Amino acid sequence: MSSSTELTLRAENARLRDRLAQAEKALCALRDNTERAQAEEALRKRAEDALRMSEERFRTLAENNPHIIARFDRQHRILYINSAAEKVTNHLTQEFLGKSARELGMPAEICTRWEQSQDSAFAGQRVTMQFELTDPAGRKRFLWDSFVPEYGPDGSVHTVLAISQDITELVEAQEALRVSEELNHTTLQTLPAHIAMVDPHGVIIAVNRAWTDFACDNQAANTSAVGVGANYFDVCRRAAADKDPDAAQALVGIQAVLSGTQSQFTLEYPCHAPQQQRWFFMTVVPSGTGGAVITHLEITKRKQAEDTLWESEQRFRLALKNAPVSVALQDRNLVYQWAYNQRTRRPEEIIGKSDAALFAPEDLPGIIEVKRRVLESGTDAHVQHWLTSNGKRLFLDLYYEPTRDSAGKITGIGIAVVDLTPQKLAEEALKTDILGLNQLQFLFP
Repeated sequence: MSSSTELTLRAENARLRDRLAQAEKALCALRDNTERAQAEEALRKRAEDALRMSEERFRTLAENNPHIIARFDRQHRILYINSAAEKVTNHLTQEFLGKSARELGMPAEICTRWEQSQDSAFAGQRVTMQFELTDPAGRKRFLWDSFVPEYGPDGSVHTVLAISQDITELVEAQEALRVSEELNHTTLQTLPAHIAMVDPHGVIIAVNRAWTDFACDNQAANTSAVGVGANYFDVCRRAAADKDPDAAQALVGIQAVLSGTQSQFTLEYPCHAPQQQRWFFMTVVPSGTGGAVITHLEITKRKQAEDTLWESEQRFRLALKNAPVSVALQDRNLVYQWAYNQRTRRPEEIIGKSDAALFAPEDLPGIIEVKRRVLESGTDAHVQHWLTSNGKRLFLDLYYEPTRDSAGKITGIGIAVVDLTPQKLAEEALKTDILGLNQLQFLFP
């Protein structure tokens, strides 16, 4: 072989090696891109699943909330609204979607305030406003709206969530107190709540009989110290000096109402007597003349009922903890909302999930069929069958019953479960032994 031919072959081999190296690099880059794309697709799917579950939880909470909840875009159009809106408007829920309040024929003044509040929320602010609206029955209602920005993945405000609370009863009660100077003296005296009116400086200018009687019943050394002419600020300061934290909080709240920085102040506090435990609910509202109306309403019975309920709940949990019964609650979408005394999983591993995430695929048709029947018929169901949960094969005794709201509407399913696996296995073992004995008897008659 000539030297020139050899050089040519060497050069060709070098070019081939370069092309092979370039091909390997391109293949590696392609493999990296493919793996990156697969990872990104997995992340996207997980994000979509999380978003869907979050949206489902939001809708479950919203549809079972007594307040009006709505979501707006930047053109003030309604993207979502719950069924509570139907009670105070002439529109069905589906009629709101894709429309603005103006397009729905809402009063122009309210629309303007809504739009301004939404624009502020899109600018990143949390905004509140109060307005009046006449419901389909012709009753004037007072609503308190809160507008909250909802941020997207890019950090910008994508939508605004509005929560509208019907405060009609509260406003009407405040208005009754706001005209305190016009209250008939006899009516004021017969009210069971302890009521006092103070001027802008905290001086008591009027009290009702219940206020005075309470001071006497509590053996006040000098009832004039809490009567007309006394300074209620000083009363609170003396109590605060005696290490009463509620008195200090009350003083700050009353002064905030009188200064106009707060429209209302409330405080729940204990006021125990030597022979009796008592609780009161304090409300402070402006009087309309620069002063304030202070009301103390005894709520002892309510507190005692709450304590009794709490004790009952503790006994319930204690009983379940020491009993072979597991309980759970699912909503109408068969998503677990509550679980207690579970045997194979912790409650936090169950809540927020569906049966598909907890049981074997081959068990799902039987589970779902029974639960759907309970939801549709509104009747209880009792079944026993083998199920696989968290890798364990169990024979369960299951009781299903529909749960209902105060109006009788079915809201989900209550579940009580008893694990009968040991008994079932013993029963099957006994059957096997009996079968064996029968065979022996046949062989040795």
